[in-house]
This record gives sequence, C-alpha cells and structure tokens, in this order.
Amino acid sequence: MRWRRVDPVQTLDAALLTGADAADRLRAAIARSPLFRTLRVAHGEDWAAVFAGQIAGVGGTTETILPRIPGAVALYEVEPDWWLPVGVAVDVPAHLAPVLWRALANSRRFEPPAIVAPRFDADGTSGDADLYLARQAVPFERSTLAEPA
Repeated sequence: MRWRRVDPVQTLDAALLTGADAADRLRAAIARSPLFRTLRVAHGEDWAAVFAGQIAGVGGTTETILPRIPGAVALYEVEPDWWLPVGVAVDVPAHLAPVLWRALANSRRFEPPAIVAPRFDADGTSGDADLYLARQAVPFERSTLAEPA
C-alpha cells in the first residue's frame, strides 16, 4: 500500500508513542487526571497507544478526552479498527480503501485493530510503514501499565 500526506483536518481519536520510554511517558500522562485512567491503552515493545474516550459534558453533551503527550503522534480512525497519523491518507480512491485495508490484514495474516505509521520519503509519499497491533487494548486501570514500575 502507499500513503500520502494530506491536510491535517481529521478528528483526533488516539495517540501513539514510540521509543524505549513510550510506556513510561504514557503512564505519566495518564497519572495527571483520574479521568484518563478509563481510557483504553495498548502497548508492545518500544510503543504504547492511548485511545480517546467520551465523558459527559454540559447540557447532556459528550466530550472527547485524550491526554496531551509531548512527542506523541496524533492518530485518527480512518476505517473501523484502523488508525493513521493525522494528516496521512491511503493513496487510493476512497471507495477502494476498505478493500485494501482487508487485503493488508490478509496478506500479513493478522486481524485489526491496528495502527499504521508510514515512513515518508522527501516527496511526501510512502510505501513503507510500521504496523502496531492494538488488539489487546484495555482500559488503563486494567492494563499492565497501571501496575507499579
């Protein structure tokens, strides 16, 4: 698959942290507010992700919550259970995208949910990406990240 940069106008649905300290950075961000402890998280070796949640707002409305984490990659849900960085799109006509997402999963023999983080060339396109499987996403308070380090 190929990806391209687009205007960053998508709704923020999650955040991805990478690096050896990703889990510690996520843990510290969630510790700032008890509201964040209910957000779903997923993690693996050298990466962690947090997914936006909803809380009751004023007048019966709902508000989306997600901690602000310096250095995190903002993500949006491009298709159900598929996240891309804000400002990135699959480089095909929109009506073909769902078919390609399924083909990607089938060719690599995995099931989403998954985060795709393209590695861009100088021209703003990419044929390479890192894939993070988020199928073990659970509320932070029930995750191994909530356990004392």
